Amino acid sequence: QRIPRASSGRRVARDILLAGLIGGIVGTLNYALLTREFTSISEFFLLNSKPGGGGTNVVNVILVDFRGFDTLGEITVLAIAAAGIHKLLNNLRPFMPSSDVDGRAWHTIKHPLLVQVVSQALLPLALMVSAYIFLRGHNLPGGGFIAGLITAAAMILQYISNGVEWLKERFDYNYQSLTAVGVMIALFTGIGS
Repeated sequence: QRIPRASSGRRVARDILLAGLIGGIVGTLNYALLTREFTSISEFFLLNSKPGGGGTNVVNVILVDFRGFDTLGEITVLAIAAAGIHKLLNNLRPFMPSSDVDGRAWHTIKHPLLVQVVSQALLPLALMVSAYIFLRGHNLPGGGFIAGLITAAAMILQYISNGVEWLKERFDYNYQSLTAVGVMIALFTGIGS
């Protein structure tokens, strides 16, 4: 292979001029947009959070009551991504070697007993905390997003500590139907807002 030839002086000058011109245009547009006066709508949401949405947590009231259809769109995108990931990973059986590169056999116990017992004991507690965070979210810090993160973390801990097959035996849900129900709840919430 050959090393590419160095660019000619005219080409370098042209590239510098073009980069400077585009950078100047973008910089001028940014300056013009960021330095103009704008009216804030935050006062509206602060004043109407309690009477209009019935909650004192302004962020959650905005997401659920004032921007219900926008939140519906975001939830729908997440649901489509979740359905795609579920389909991709549903029948995935990755190769699991039984020894390292030197031929030493790996330990055959897949999941340590202590981790299994602790994670199983933490699951109901995590689900109760998640429900509490969800229900108090309209007036205090929390809400559906944080509650969903807590639930997801608890379920991921079950996958890691007990294995996929163990979890499938105990939580045999139709995740696509569950996702569809969630999107329908978001749709009716959006219509109601």
